[in-house]
Amino acid sequence: MITSMNRALRLVSGILLALSLSGCQKIADRYIDDYLERNGPKVMAKFQGRQRQMDSAQMEQQFEQQLKNPVQILTTGSPSKGPDNAPITLVEFSDFECPFCSRVVPTLEQLLKEYPGQIRIVFKHLPLPMHKNARLAAQASIAAQNQGKFWEMHDKIFENQRGISEASVKEWAKALKLNLAKFTKDLTAPATIARIDEDMRIANSVGARSTPTFYLNGAQVRGALPIDVWKKFIAKAMVK
Repeated sequence: MITSMNRALRLVSGILLALSLSGCQKIADRYIDDYLERNGPKVMAKFQGRQRQMDSAQMEQQFEQQLKNPVQILTTGSPSKGPDNAPITLVEFSDFECPFCSRVVPTLEQLLKEYPGQIRIVFKHLPLPMHKNARLAAQASIAAQNQGKFWEMHDKIFENQRGISEASVKEWAKALKLNLAKFTKDLTAPATIARIDEDMRIANSVGARSTPTFYLNGAQVRGALPIDVWKKFIAKAMVK
């Protein structure tokens, strides 16, 4: 099917080139418009599919190379799930307003279930400049972490990603039965701001520029990938 489409594209391109060279540009333009109207979605789907394959292959190659010389990321003080001595450590740089970060949450939960005791997930903050409420959400999660409820606030924020505000994070703190006075104080405390800034500094030092960006045993993996792709990367890390 792909071969037939390629032949058709070459044939159409040849016809349009001949028309253009003969001075019949208006006819060529009409053919282009008609062809794109009928076949545009197929052409775009094919292009996007090939692009995803190329991106995936390139990322896999880079991952294998970096496993040989992994980056070291300080995780002390960062919230985590899974045993400290797990053979796989997955450090996530995340933005609470990023839709792709939200999309990856159930995938990470599934990995924890499918690899019991073998994976440790560590959360790092990387609020991006274009997301105006991302830093506030990060501050709220740290204020909740100070009372032992980071992951509960993490889930609340991602479940209500479009409704982040100072009023809403305080409502979520109430719902989680946090000490509201302490939460409010910690929300803007210098230590809270410093922790976010430190995570962002670490992200910059290891080359994390977008979210979500992960480091699986020190090798970079980017994006909200499907579970089967994650399993491939985990298998490679296990072998290493």
